[in-house]
Amino acid sequence: MLTFLGLLAPVYFIPPALAAVFPRHPFVVLVLAVASIVALMTYLIMPALTRLFAAWLAR
Repeated sequence: MLTFLGLLAPVYFIPPALAAVFPRHPFVVLVLAVASIVALMTYLIMPALTRLFAAWLAR
């Protein structure tokens, strides 16, 4: 559930933003989107969600 919540915003906003910057390079957009979403989930989003829902996760 937390992974789904964490992925909603990055998956919705990052690929279109990158597509606007690299309109003729869909493979570059794909690679950069995946790399940035993985990095954000690993180092920012999931640690924040884990801290936020620590009590619920510890049940």
